[in-house]
Amino acid sequence: MGLVNLTPVQDKVIPVGLTGRDVIARARTGSGKTAAYGLVLLNKILRTNEANRKEKIQGVQAVVFVPTLELCEQISEYLKSVAKYCKKEIKIVNGGEGKTLQATRVLMAENPQVVIITPSRALKQIKEGGLRLTDTLETVVIDEADLILSFGYKDDVEALAKHIPRKSQKLLMSATLPKDVEDFSNLILQKPEKCIIGEENSAEKLMQYVVSCKEEDKFFLMYVVLKLKLITGKCIIFVSEIDRSYKLKLFLEQFGIKSCVLNSDLPIKSRYHIVEEFNRGIYEYIIATDEGIKTEENDTENKRNQYGVVRGIDFKDAEAVINLDFPKTPESYTHRIGRTARGNKRGMSLSFVSTIVGAQKQGNSKVQSQAKIQKKLFEGVKADQKSKGCTIEDYEFDMTQISGLKYRCEDALRAVTKTAVREAQIKEIKRQILNSEVLKTHFDDKPMDLNYVKHDRSLYHPAKIQDHLKHIPDYLAPKISGVSGGGGDLVVEEKAAELGLIRFSNPNKNKRAPQKKKRSGDPLRNFGASKRRRK
Repeated sequence: MGLVNLTPVQDKVIPVGLTGRDVIARARTGSGKTAAYGLVLLNKILRTNEANRKEKIQGVQAVVFVPTLELCEQISEYLKSVAKYCKKEIKIVNGGEGKTLQATRVLMAENPQVVIITPSRALKQIKEGGLRLTDTLETVVIDEADLILSFGYKDDVEALAKHIPRKSQKLLMSATLPKDVEDFSNLILQKPEKCIIGEENSAEKLMQYVVSCKEEDKFFLMYVVLKLKLITGKCIIFVSEIDRSYKLKLFLEQFGIKSCVLNSDLPIKSRYHIVEEFNRGIYEYIIATDEGIKTEENDTENKRNQYGVVRGIDFKDAEAVINLDFPKTPESYTHRIGRTARGNKRGMSLSFVSTIVGAQKQGNSKVQSQAKIQKKLFEGVKADQKSKGCTIEDYEFDMTQISGLKYRCEDALRAVTKTAVREAQIKEIKRQILNSEVLKTHFDDKPMDLNYVKHDRSLYHPAKIQDHLKHIPDYLAPKISGVSGGGGDLVVEEKAAELGLIRFSNPNKNKRAPQKKKRSGDPLRNFGASKRRRK
């Protein structure tokens, strides 16, 4: 499990949690909050069961409330791995696994000790009699509390509080603590111990950069970053719309750059499998849509914001986060960049912001309006990061060195039409539904066949791929120095080392003098043929 040394949040939460007191903890994503509350609740269950060995306890002993179905899956798998050697004593159930209330009720009938579930599902199961929160309930965890409130679950959790025994211990975990979370904690928790973990070292581990550019140059610069390997290692690219994620995927395919998309239209099993393969290093680039509009299955009465790929999902060893579309709130920005520089590792973020000057030149009022909004959002995020002791540095591309590549991007974008995007989206959804539903039992029996199900497969018909775009001719290749922007130690040129990111090299440095070829004879006469020697 790699749990050798306690992280700061674990060092504070675990001792307090073991005393039975309520806890409210704030720590950045990737700081080890899941292990902190997981060890507390598992320890309490083992101690209680040992004390009541003669009479086996029948009932749920711990509940973990999370905002998304993906988190239900991830946390349940993680807690199962932590409780690997006591799985006979502790049964852990993913309450978000059942597609219907009846299926979830069957899971609850197995008398689990730990249930991980979303608030809305928990409330429905209680009303239907599938989930019973009796006096056996000892621990209640509200994970990603800020997201639970932003997803509109406040009323559900307040309703659930009426069914939770007052004597049970409550642990509230969150990456941020806005005022609404603190007010909410006063309603649920009783004299909680606050464990606030600062961000004093985040500026050293996480390098943040912003690129100001015209809206139409975003795809071009994304191509430059990925094709020229300016950022190496696993990378998460965030966009704001589902259509835009497929557009970017099709665009990158033109250059032979493989990626996979992750959005709310895909089946839950496929989404989880995509994240798992990314975590195992099967592919490097994942295009995540942070639209936050997914509704929970079978919830037709009350629409819930059930999905936001940035929110709480555990992406492992992501060395960089790229915001192709800038987030709409400082909190969203914090959650996005929290996907990298996790634990003691280093990372970087690169955000694109549309410039007002470029929008004015384009003459499009809609583009100008969006540029003004993005500038205002960026100023808010910059101020928020400054208050945390972090800075966002400007990053400028040397356009004179990469301008020769621009026409290639224009060719690729012309091929990515709205029709192509729509067809690719339908094709991907159909394929993922097939992978998720029909073949599930087959893959359980033959796991090696999963090699044939790749989430980063090309969505284009081979005839639509322009082969000449996959390779950069030598005469177009800029002189750059490329290293990883995160993950490990930064070893770059003197100027780049100060910035912590790849900079284009000095054009005059290490510049080779062009070698002139000797011409002999008439070039038209010798073209394509070797010169014969006369005897």
